[in-house]
Amino acid sequence: NCRWMETNIFPKSSVNSLMSDLVRVRLYTDRRSEADKWNKNMMMSRFNSIELPLYAIVSPDDKILNTQSFTRSETEFVDFIKQGIQHK
Repeated sequence: NCRWMETNIFPKSSVNSLMSDLVRVRLYTDRRSEADKWNKNMMMSRFNSIELPLYAIVSPDDKILNTQSFTRSETEFVDFIKQGIQHK
C-alpha cells in the first residue's frame, strides 16, 4: 500500500504541490531489527496506531497536526494534507 500511494497518489499535481513544503520521513516498523521494533513502539505510543501505511503531519514544534491511513482517494489525501498544513 505504501508503494501504491507513492506511485499513484504522491505524483498527482494536487498532492505534489501541497507536499512541496513538507519534509517526507519514512519510518520502518515492519522488519525484525531492534530499530524497527523501537520505531513500532514509538509509533504506537505517539500515534495510537501501527497501521501501515500511516501518514502524519507534524509541526516543527513536534505537534501532531493530522494523520491518515491508506486511501485510494486523491481527494481524501489532499484534504488530509490541507487540514494538517492549515494548523501550522
